[in-house]
Amino acid sequence: MFAPMIYANGKPVANISQGTAFYRDFTPGTYVFGVQNCSAAPQSYQTIPLTSGNQVALQIQSDQNGPLDCNPSVVFYINLAPAELLSDLFAPLLYLGQNE
Repeated sequence: MFAPMIYANGKPVANISQGTAFYRDFTPGTYVFGVQNCSAAPQSYQTIPLTSGNQVALQIQSDQNGPLDCNPSVVFYINLAPAELLSDLFAPLLYLGQNE
């Protein structure tokens, strides 16, 4: 399975495998989040201003159902999760310590 890389301001953040979630704490500011695609097509991006104390969840989706591989015909999209889902999305996450 292909796990696309998520980027913040052009820097790699993490690979995201299908069905997984992770938490990352960012310094307040405006960030451009992107997701890697296998083809030469441009990545999908979201510009998001982050302020102290707010929480944002990003969802990575593809235009293909079933197992994903690095196929140029598969396109990944990055979207903001609806605010009303945040508590349910963050509830199962565990803090594993600071990532340096």
